[in-house]
Amino acid sequence: MAFTKIGAFVAVIAFMTSILEDFLLSVKGQVFQYLLQSNGPGGIQLSTIGFYVAFSVTLASIAAILTAFFAPQAAGSGVPELIGFLNGVDN
Repeated sequence: MAFTKIGAFVAVIAFMTSILEDFLLSVKGQVFQYLLQSNGPGGIQLSTIGFYVAFSVTLASIAAILTAFFAPQAAGSGVPELIGFLNGVDN
């Protein structure tokens, strides 16, 4: 019964992460389109590029901070641990 609850909890968290990702990408795209259209036919201005870069850097920084301070064990790829486990070395 406990494994069922854990599995359901992980599924809900994964679903909510997917929904949040879609929402953030939608917001980024809508704001970017608005900035492109507000600049007129002249094209892209520095503010449009600045928004795009700042938004991406902000999200990457949040991910890096979460990894560095809350889950440092998630920093690696996990491939060496997987290879060791498959070779029979278990901690």
